[in-house]
Amino acid sequence: MVMNMYALYESGDFTMRDVENSFGGNICRSTGYRPIMSAFKSLASDASQDVLGTFSDIEDIPVCKKSKEKCEITCASPCAKSKTSLCFDFGESKWYKVFSINKVLDILENYSDATYMLVARNTATGVYKRTQEPDIYFALNNIETLLNYRMNDRNLILGANMTLTNATKLFYKLSKSHQNFSYLSKLAQHIDLIANVPVRNIGTLAGNLFLKHEHHEFASDIYLIFESVGATLTLVGTDREETSTTLEDFSSLDMRGKIIKNIVLPALDRTYKYQSYK
Repeated sequence: MVMNMYALYESGDFTMRDVENSFGGNICRSTGYRPIMSAFKSLASDASQDVLGTFSDIEDIPVCKKSKEKCEITCASPCAKSKTSLCFDFGESKWYKVFSINKVLDILENYSDATYMLVARNTATGVYKRTQEPDIYFALNNIETLLNYRMNDRNLILGANMTLTNATKLFYKLSKSHQNFSYLSKLAQHIDLIANVPVRNIGTLAGNLFLKHEHHEFASDIYLIFESVGATLTLVGTDREETSTTLEDFSSLDMRGKIIKNIVLPALDRTYKYQSYK
């Protein structure tokens, strides 16, 4: 619970309602929830002045280990600054930390016969256990083109590696400012019912869809709600050619040597009404 609250605290301003929502997946077997929620809510932006600030943060302001002074910025590793790919060889398998889609495709070309796994946070391991380890792992968390979005009058184009939490926030925001994307608030409400906050904070859209691709019996809410609004996927392979496919066709495609680059959601005017249930 403390780690969950710390993540919420670091995410920026939050309300007491946000606190309640963030603990939808936490179970306490030893004490009551009320004192825990009261303590956490006292840190919220809309907390009563009677309790606001009563409970101090669980950590002092961090101090830089080098300068011994208060940190003003978030530290970044040298590899993240230089965008240099890293490789860790563990004998039976290799881990690649990559910063571009092209780098992933380059490596796949060099190891055309190798088994591999594209990794964001690997929440799927809680559902399906791997029977054997792949030859190569790719850590995709820092590929910016897979994390951003862009939009025009016709489409919203999402980076496929966007987390469920970030997608939810974006959907609520855009639904208020773009009339033909007002249905996004309904998608956000549905995503808010998937798993729990810690999983949604790290689980990605592409990861969820790939799980559906590999295990057709998996009840993927992301697949369901995106298919129902006519979303399409932009795929890119080792030939560097981009192709577009529907969710239904994607489920039977051979995805070896391919990556989901974007998820494209269409604009829907007021002649459409969207509702989903879970």
